[in-house]
Amino acid sequence: MIQRLQSVYLLLAAALVVTSMFMPMATIVTPEDPMVLSAMGAYTPGADSKLLFTMWPLAIVLGLSALLALISIFLYRNRPLQMRVCNFTAYCILCRFGYLYL
Repeated sequence: MIQRLQSVYLLLAAALVVTSMFMPMATIVTPEDPMVLSAMGAYTPGADSKLLFTMWPLAIVLGLSALLALISIFLYRNRPLQMRVCNFTAYCILCRFGYLYL
């Protein structure tokens, strides 16, 4: 049911969450080495790129929120369940920000 407005918003939210999984979130510049932070982990940029540490819980939360946004598009016949799934999806996205700032 893509023609409903909330379905378009949910599809857009899922697409943005998936793209945020693969885009760099921050670049941290230190005197020794710069570090790029993404959803998969932190790594040094350049040709000799090496993974410094992984952030799998963040990747799992982002993947779960994208999947739930896609699932909730097809729950249009059960509106109360769709609203609960959307609320949980929003909670997962907010947990992403909480995980980043810890």
